[in-house]
Amino acid sequence: MIAVVPTADRTKATVRVRVGFNVKDLRILPEMGAKVAFLAEAKSQPEEAPPSGLAVPPEAILSSGGENILFVVRDNHVERRTVKLGPQAAGNQIVQSGVTAGENVAVSNLDKLSNGLEVKTEQ
Repeated sequence: MIAVVPTADRTKATVRVRVGFNVKDLRILPEMGAKVAFLAEAKSQPEEAPPSGLAVPPEAILSSGGENILFVVRDNHVERRTVKLGPQAAGNQIVQSGVTAGENVAVSNLDKLSNGLEVKTEQ
């Protein structure tokens, strides 16, 4: 398309445009009318789906012996869980499995925690 003429015919629901062709076609003559549809530009990259899983602070994850560990706090005791990690997103670590939404996780002194240890929580 070369230009859009800045007027529209409301009675015919048309807009006049000037179109240029890279290859001349002898069947196309001056003042011919045509019905044209313009396609939207393709996006350069498809949108990625947000990562699935639960977001936790990165400091809640302890890596030990090739495993990723998270401590869930329940009834003032910690429960050690091996978790499967996804990507990091918006400053948080995505946990794909091993923890459920709504569970409280420990975020400090992880190296001092062990399964079943009694803890005092701070809000």
